[in-house]
Amino acid sequence: KATVSVLNCDAAMSWPEATKHPPRRYISRQVLRIPKADLARAAVLVIDVQQYCSVPGEGCWEGVARGDAPYFFDRVDSMVGNIAELLAAARGNGASDVVYTVIEALTQDGRDSSLDYKLSMNSKTHKAMVVPKGSAGAAVLPRIAPLPNSNEMLIPKTSCSVFQSTNIHYVLRNLGTRYLIVCGQLTNQCVESAVRDAADLGYFVTVVEDACAAKSPQEHAAGLFNMKGFARIATAAEVTEELAGKVLESPFASHSRSHL
Repeated sequence: KATVSVLNCDAAMSWPEATKHPPRRYISRQVLRIPKADLARAAVLVIDVQQYCSVPGEGCWEGVARGDAPYFFDRVDSMVGNIAELLAAARGNGASDVVYTVIEALTQDGRDSSLDYKLSMNSKTHKAMVVPKGSAGAAVLPRIAPLPNSNEMLIPKTSCSVFQSTNIHYVLRNLGTRYLIVCGQLTNQCVESAVRDAADLGYFVTVVEDACAAKSPQEHAAGLFNMKGFARIATAAEVTEELAGKVLESPFASHSRSHL
């Protein structure tokens, strides 16, 4: 019999034993993958990769040159490249959904934004993390922008976690989403907040670590460390392979189809 390592257990167990409902012991999320048969239940969530948050001299980086924060802007460049690969795979399989969220208020003066955003100030300009409705800062970076005339979704948010200020959970449930693939920025802030909420709401969450960005290597590592208790941590290459339909089966697939 095939065996796997499991949480809270020193020994391995067979798939039949591990996938009993309810299971006596649980499979580690790190060994699970998204199978081809379930690609229609997968969605890629791109968080806050927008003009206001990602471009030197603009938005929350007003007054900051690229050379003032080289790690972050280099990381954004590599992140965007990896997100582009994920999107190409998701679009290519013809089944998975693509969802974007950006920081954007419902009002021009941003009074509907969270208290956290109102208190998050640019150290040089003392501007709050408020993006007025319809402003250029809310635009997704061009290389990974939603395709025109497509079913890709763009959801504005006014809180750190997209699950707190939007109807994204309602939308994902209506789509039949079970697997949520998360990427974007910042790793240890909006990404981590969304991942924690998504896990508690019952999604099988994958964080694509090289498709996320933080302001420093330490903050990126801290975010990943915190999220590994809520999500599978994977690379863009691994997840792209799954979105391309190269994984034929996963023990989680049969378990989820039977009992969720």
